[in-house]
Amino acid sequence: DVANWKTRGRTLWFSPADHGQDGMFLRGKSCIWRERESETKLPLSDWLTLPGAHNLQNAMAAACVALALGHT
Repeated sequence: DVANWKTRGRTLWFSPADHGQDGMFLRGKSCIWRERESETKLPLSDWLTLPGAHNLQNAMAAACVALALGHT
């Protein structure tokens, strides 16, 4: 399982459910970005025009990368 690979990098999670880790999850219809115990609400699901939960999860993964790299 790729989640268990050893890495020097930081692991960020994305999921429809909150599992308490840094990354992005859904709270209601809002995407929440959590980083080091700080949370930011993002209207990602409002911006996304592609239908389907899988497309929202892909957008959440891309947003995790952008936010981790400091792109806001």
